[in-house]
Amino acid sequence: MLPDEDDTAQVVEDRDRQSKVHRAIGLAIVYGLIDERETEVLYRRNGLGENPEPESLQQIADALKISRAHVGQLDLRAKKKLLPLLVPVK
Repeated sequence: MLPDEDDTAQVVEDRDRQSKVHRAIGLAIVYGLIDERETEVLYRRNGLGENPEPESLQQIADALKISRAHVGQLDLRAKKKLLPLLVPVK
């Protein structure tokens, strides 16, 4: 069965978002805006790491051997740092 236009559009939109996030993470690393742990959390939360599916806070916490709350804090802190890189300049 072939995917309908809505499904195809969603896949394209998801890939575009992932590409933008991946590019922003790369820039943040180059500019030293995010550290190694923040990078790891962003990749895992956005399905950009080894696993193509986004991981839950608990999955990441288990892998990094830190609390789920700390993963959430790292995720939020890193996203705040990425935001200026994701917003188009007018």
